[in-house]
Amino acid sequence: MFRSKRVAMRRQSLKRHVGADADRALVEEVAVTPANINDGKAGPTALPDNPGEVFADSAYRRDHFGDAVRAKGGTPRIVATGMWGRDEAETLARLHAWNKPIHRVRGRIEKIFGEGGFCTAAG
Repeated sequence: MFRSKRVAMRRQSLKRHVGADADRALVEEVAVTPANINDGKAGPTALPDNPGEVFADSAYRRDHFGDAVRAKGGTPRIVATGMWGRDEAETLARLHAWNKPIHRVRGRIEKIFGEGGFCTAAG
């Protein structure tokens, strides 16, 4: 049986970075970037003025994003994926203690975008 090769269509993938108010669940800033740009480098474009505490996942963990948050007067609260320590149980307890309040707030924020991950605004 003969099969021809399919040529995959090249598609531009995009990511959106959204600055939202955690208390009021309102989107304040939106930035759209190519998908091949690191989140930590692209994220500062979605920071509002005077951001307060900024909750983000581990993709924003690099210094570039944290420095941008602090420069605007905010405090970065970013999920940690691991910690160093001699005692495994104690280290895991510290990791859990660090991430628990961050996950609680991020869970509320993630609901803004719904199941499909799309955000639309009516104007």
